[in-house]
Amino acid sequence: MTRRGGLLLALLLAVGLLWWQVQQQRARQVAPPGPPPDDHYVEDFVIEVFDRDGRLEQVDRGRRLVQPSGRRDLFITAPDLTLQVPGAAPWRVTAERGWLDADMTHARLTGHVLLRQTGDPATRVRMPRLALDIPARLAHSPDPVQIEQGASRIAAVGLRAELSAARLQLQHNVEARYAP
Repeated sequence: MTRRGGLLLALLLAVGLLWWQVQQQRARQVAPPGPPPDDHYVEDFVIEVFDRDGRLEQVDRGRRLVQPSGRRDLFITAPDLTLQVPGAAPWRVTAERGWLDADMTHARLTGHVLLRQTGDPATRVRMPRLALDIPARLAHSPDPVQIEQGASRIAAVGLRAELSAARLQLQHNVEARYAP
């Protein structure tokens, strides 16, 4: 083999190796996003929960609901939970992410959590995260909270809420501005 033939062969091998590496890289990039194939999920979901007498008790909505394989708890993207309260306006909670235990009795919400109740005046509570005991209609957050009710504003650190009684207990560092 001549020197020119050897160079041509080496060049062809280098081009072939480069082509193979590019194909391998493309194959890795084409993998679809989302949960592993063994996870169960549904997108744009609505779950309605009724009590024993057939009355609506709660509505759970979200962009994505994932149940990891081998587990019974649920992970929610963009949760939107509506909790009915007998004799009062329902409470609605939205967040960026959420988790529900296997029995759907306890939830943890994180990322721009908004807890609100319509009424006159409407109540809006903002915080970074919130834990819910759904059957007891109790909510808790150790974080800073901002409450708006009409033109009044309250800031505090820590919240314990009895949603069925519309009672919000602030833990400490409370600052308020009340408007008539």
